[in-house]
Amino acid sequence: MRFLCQFNIEGRVKQVNAQLIGEIMYCEEMVFSYSTQAPNFTAAFAVIWDVNKTFDNPENIHVLIFRCSGMAQSCGVCLELPEKYKCGWCQDTDNSCQVYEHCNRLPTLWLDRRQTCPNPQILSFTPKSGPWEGGTNITIGGINLGRVFQDIANNIRVIHEGLKVHKNGHERTDILSPRRPLRLATRLAPTALFRGPLTEWHEMNAFP
Repeated sequence: MRFLCQFNIEGRVKQVNAQLIGEIMYCEEMVFSYSTQAPNFTAAFAVIWDVNKTFDNPENIHVLIFRCSGMAQSCGVCLELPEKYKCGWCQDTDNSCQVYEHCNRLPTLWLDRRQTCPNPQILSFTPKSGPWEGGTNITIGGINLGRVFQDIANNIRVIHEGLKVHKNGHERTDILSPRRPLRLATRLAPTALFRGPLTEWHEMNAFP
C-alpha cells in the first residue's frame, strides 16, 4: 500500500512519498518553498493512503516551518529561542542564527543554548549624568549582555564599585538596568565597566 505525506503551504499542496514502519510514518525529505517573510508559520498536514484516502487527524496536527535567522539577529537572542527550534549561533563568515545542519557541520563554529556568546557589546546607556550621592538608575543597552540574570548580576562596575542590577529590569540579552550604589569610593570621573561572562571587558564614560 502506498502512503503520501501532504503539506498545504500558502494554499499550495505538495506531496512526498511516505513509509510506515511499525507504528511510525516516515515522510521523505522535502524542501519547503514559501513567500511569506514571517520567521515561522504552520502548514496543514495530512497522510494519504490508497491514492485518495486521508487518515483522520483528530489532534489537528500541523507542521511548524521556521527560519532561525528570521527570529534572532544576535547570538544571545538566538540561544534563548525555544528549544523546539534547535537553533544555534553559527560563527562562520555570516555570524547568524542557524540550525546545526546549515553551519557547515563544524561543532567548533556552532554554539548551542548551553554555551556562552562571545563579544558582549554595550551600544548605549542612559542617563549620562547623575548626582555624586548615587542612587541613579542606569539603563545599558547592547548585545550578548548575558542570557540569564545570573550572567550579569555581579559583573557591572562604576570605577571599582559594584552596581546592584534589577532582576526585573533584565530583558534577555539586549538590555539590563543596574542601580548605582548610594556612595562611591572615589569622586574621580567614574567609568562604567561591563565584564562579559568570559574574559572580555568593555569600558565607557558613564558620568562625564
